[in-house]
Amino acid sequence: MRTVTIKGLLAHKLRLALTALAIVLGVTFISGTFVLTDTLHNTFTELFGNIYDKIDFQVRGVAQLGSGANAARNELPESLLATVRAVPGVAAAEGEVEGYAQFVAPDGKAIENGGEPTLGVNFDPDQQISSLHLITGGPPVTPDDVVMDAGTAQGYHFTAGGRVRILFAASSRTFTISGIAQFGTANNLAGSTLAAFTLPTAQQAIHEVGQLDDINVVAAPGASKAAVQRAIARVLPPGVEVVTGQTVVGEETNSVDQALSFFDTALLVSRSSPCLSARSPSSTRSRSSSGSGRGSWPCCGLSVRAAVRCSVPCSRRRLRWGSSRR
Repeated sequence: MRTVTIKGLLAHKLRLALTALAIVLGVTFISGTFVLTDTLHNTFTELFGNIYDKIDFQVRGVAQLGSGANAARNELPESLLATVRAVPGVAAAEGEVEGYAQFVAPDGKAIENGGEPTLGVNFDPDQQISSLHLITGGPPVTPDDVVMDAGTAQGYHFTAGGRVRILFAASSRTFTISGIAQFGTANNLAGSTLAAFTLPTAQQAIHEVGQLDDINVVAAPGASKAAVQRAIARVLPPGVEVVTGQTVVGEETNSVDQALSFFDTALLVSRSSPCLSARSPSSTRSRSSSGSGRGSWPCCGLSVRAAVRCSVPCSRRRLRWGSSRR
């Protein structure tokens, strides 16, 4: 049997070499897919942890459609901010709005970072809550001021005091760059551009005048966070809830994990498809002569088995990184 096998391999040297190459490339691609998505997972987990690191609670509308980070929620009345600030045990509370705002480069072209979001937000000067850190200039003060993320400023040579045009959903305006900011220690939000305005300017530009997307809350030092959360919940109107910052981090991370899972599947299927369709001529002839409904795909079978062996350590690594989630 061994002699027959060796003779068969020697008689089809090219097929043997191509099959071995297919196995190596298949395993490499599958390993690379898991490493890539694990790296992205780790990056976004750390990012969301940094964003909500200072926030104890978030007041937001109850989900109307969907759940978690992707849920559709009603906006909050801006008047609710004063109510939350007055709750005993609340050290700071700031409302936020977020929408579309896209910078225009000096050459007149809209700035895009590979399809990443172009965000417009209100600038929160309270460093107890805000993860934006000014590295040049100052916060926005007038309706014509904007703070730009450091990544965009460095990439397109903008400086504090300069002018920049910004596109909104239904209009555009030119602003003065009052300051350049980092997101924690990063130059931008995972590739997204960020334009930060005064709250009234952001509300007007994003068409949320008198409304907030949510309210971020920091508890006073030494206060019982559970008691503060219950106290906040008692003053909220129907249709509004208060959740912990950890809950928000978990929802955001789960949303990214679902997207990465789809990404994993899409890449693996795209890698397997050519293998499934690449049957050798001899196997086709064997199928025709024998009348059997089953063909032979040696490349696919070996690649799948090799991929399973490779995916075990990759999965363990995913679990180790997943266990470090906030």
